[in-house]
Amino acid sequence: MDESTENGTRFEIWLDILLKSLGQQEVMRNVEYRKGDGSCRQVDLQYLVHKEGQLYQVLVEAKYSSNGSVPFMLRKEDRRTKTGSETRIDNIVDEVWDRHQFVNAHQSLLVTNSRFPKKVIKLAKHYGIGIIEGDGLQINYEAAGGKGSINDSIKSVEPQKYRVKRNVIYI
Repeated sequence: MDESTENGTRFEIWLDILLKSLGQQEVMRNVEYRKGDGSCRQVDLQYLVHKEGQLYQVLVEAKYSSNGSVPFMLRKEDRRTKTGSETRIDNIVDEVWDRHQFVNAHQSLLVTNSRFPKKVIKLAKHYGIGIIEGDGLQINYEAAGGKGSINDSIKSVEPQKYRVKRNVIYI
């Protein structure tokens, strides 16, 4: 596992722990949704909110950054064209929106330990995707009883101690 992937995995595990500490239930990490036609989408984290007798599904896309703002555009190897259309998925917001629609989620969040460019925030707002950046994440971390910086806490996560197997859900 390269350093970038390992840091991303650490961040996902850290968010899993944080969400559970904040009282979220049924948190799952590394979820792959599959449909009968063979199409699938991967989601970093998901959890369910129980509210007024209803279940609401929340998807979380985790974007770890060790060097400033998270880029708007996807890495070249992560870009793709949607099957059967001309629509290109080439930025992180469209990628999250595509997953949101594929899964038919109630809410989606883009979360980073750093910050997002204004372009990401503007497009996410257009789609109704929630944004949590480093400062807001720090507040949630402290509300859950965390001490010190979120980045030090993330770096302390040892991925080999946690389950990394993919959770597959057929929809």
